Amino acid sequence: MLFKKFIIYDYETYGLNVSLDKVSQFACLEIDSNFNIIKSPISIFCYPPLDYIPDVFSIFITKILPQYAYFYGVNEYFLAKIIYKIFTQKNICILGYNNISFDNLITRNIFYRNFLDPYEWEWKHGNSVGDILQILRTFYILEPSCLLWPRNILGNISFRLSDITQLNKIPHLSVHNALSDVLATFSIFKILNSHNQYLLHSILNLYNKKKLWNFFLKNKNKPFFYISNVFGSQNNNIGVVCFLMIHPLNKNIILVYNLQYNPQYLFIFLKQYLHTKEVFKNLFKLGVFSISLNKKPIVLSYKKITTSNCIRLKLNYLLFQKNFFILKKKNIILILKKIFTQKIIFKNFKNVDLKLYDNFFNSFDKKILENFFKICSYQIPGEKFNKKFQDSRLSELFFRMRARNFSNTLLEVEKNKWRKHCQFFLKDFDFLKFFNNIEMLEIKYKNNPQKYKLIKKILFYVQKKIFLIQNL
Repeated sequence: MLFKKFIIYDYETYGLNVSLDKVSQFACLEIDSNFNIIKSPISIFCYPPLDYIPDVFSIFITKILPQYAYFYGVNEYFLAKIIYKIFTQKNICILGYNNISFDNLITRNIFYRNFLDPYEWEWKHGNSVGDILQILRTFYILEPSCLLWPRNILGNISFRLSDITQLNKIPHLSVHNALSDVLATFSIFKILNSHNQYLLHSILNLYNKKKLWNFFLKNKNKPFFYISNVFGSQNNNIGVVCFLMIHPLNKNIILVYNLQYNPQYLFIFLKQYLHTKEVFKNLFKLGVFSISLNKKPIVLSYKKITTSNCIRLKLNYLLFQKNFFILKKKNIILILKKIFTQKIIFKNFKNVDLKLYDNFFNSFDKKILENFFKICSYQIPGEKFNKKFQDSRLSELFFRMRARNFSNTLLEVEKNKWRKHCQFFLKDFDFLKFFNNIEMLEIKYKNNPQKYKLIKKILFYVQKKIFLIQNL
C-alpha cells in the first residue's frame, strides 16, 4: 500500500464561500492501510468571529447554531492547530467526499488565516490528498456491481452521499453532520476496497505525481479516458480526451482536447480568434480544457474499459477515433502556446482574506510560520510575536487572527483598528438580503414550531452581534 494510513474528513460550514465563510464543525477518522479504525473519531465545533455573519440557509441545513458552537466548540485558531497537527503526519492520504472541490479549499483558507502553510499538508512527508466521490464515480464506470446506484429526477445517476447510503442501507444517522458523513464515507470506502482492492489501489497509485506523469507520457499520442464532473452527470462524468501540451505557465496543468467535439470548429476559431478574456471560455466550449495534477485526476488508458461497459455508458468509440485523427492532421500547438502564454490578470482584492492565491510565501516568511507553530501550538499568540514579514499580507493576517480569536490581547491602538474594521464590515454587509431571507423562512415555517424556533435563534444571534459591534 502506498500510504501508511488514511484520514477521512468533512466540514460543515456557515456558508459556501470557501474564502470568506467559516467552519461550524470538523470531523475526521483515522484508519490504517487495512481499513481498521486506529483512533476514536474526532468531532469539533467552531464558532465564528465577530466580523462575520453566517448564511441563514447554511445554518438551516446543518442546524448548528453559532451559540451552540460557542458553548461547545473552539475558535478558528485552535481548530486550525488541531487540524494542522492531524494533517501533517507522515505518509498519509487525506480523503473526503467532494473534498477536492470544497473541503480542501476550506482547509487552505483556514491555515492561511491562522499562520499555517496553506499547501504543504497536501504533499509533504509523502502525503497526498484524494476524493472518495471521484473514486466512487470510477467504480460506477468499471465495477458497477459494487453498489446499487440511485437516480435523480432527470434519470441520471445521483452521487449525493445521502442517496447512495439510503439505497444501499449504509448507516448514515444524521445527514449534514460532519461526523455522521465521515462514518458513512468510510463505510463506502470500505465496500469499494472489499469489492475490488486491485482497482482501488490502482486509483490510489495515481495520487503519486510521478506515476501520474508516467501515465501522460505513455498516452501522449493516443486517446484516454478522463473521469470528471466537467463532462456532466448526463455523460456519467466520463469523457475521452487526448493530450495537447503542458501549460506553458504552469507545469502542474495539462491541456487536453475533448474528443466528443469535432476539431474542425476549433481550427476555424484559431484562424480568426481575438485575444480577449473570452478566448478561454470559447476554447472550453470548443473542447480545449485543462487537467490540474494537484486535483488528483483519475485517468484511464483506452483499453481499460470493456466493450460492454462502453455500450452501457454510451461511449462512442468510432466518433472519438474519428475526431482524434482529424485533430492530429493539423498542428495547433504553436497557436495554443501563444494563447496560454498570455497571463490572466486576476481581480486585485483589497481584503487580505481573499489574497491566498496572490503568491506563495517565501522561505524567509515560511520559517517564521514554522517557528510560530512550534511556539504557539498550545498558547495564545501575543503582539510581541509580530515580526517584520517580507510578505505584505502577513502583518494584516496576524492582526486579524489575534483580533478574531484573542481580542483581549489587543493593545489600545489595535482595539481602535479592530473597532473600525468590524464597523466597516457591518456597513458593507447585505442586511436587506439577510432579513428578506429570514422573513421568507418565517412565512414558510410559521406552522413548524421547531424550525420557527431555529429561525428566531439565528435572528437573535445576528441582532446581538450588531449590538456588540456598535458598542465596541
